[in-house]
Amino acid sequence: AAHVFGPRVDPIRTFPSVWDEYRHPEGTILDPMSHVLAGNELMGQGKTDEALGAFEVAIDLDPKHHVALLNRAAAHGALGHWAQSMRDVDAALAHAPDDWPEADAARALRRRAAAELERSQTPR
Repeated sequence: AAHVFGPRVDPIRTFPSVWDEYRHPEGTILDPMSHVLAGNELMGQGKTDEALGAFEVAIDLDPKHHVALLNRAAAHGALGHWAQSMRDVDAALAHAPDDWPEADAARALRRRAAAELERSQTPR
């Protein structure tokens, strides 16, 4: 699948020794959480576009991965993509378990995204 936001991240090359336990025999990492963790690492390094690519790969592997969706929402927010951020938060909340500890943080991010989107659309 083509990725509109950010380049695809290959966690094997980005963090070679960390992902050995997730490696498929052909060398591909099939575990979405490994891509989420790679994206988190990239976000911590300020590489938001690349992190977005890692979150996209995780979501390609599991479209209902609520942690990947929330992290992609945060990356979209960091890039000012507020509408996309809101959609991802909504999807994360829809697919998350009822006792998800990050639900309050997700709702807070959605409120901020909604406010930022409204602010950006208000004529000055």
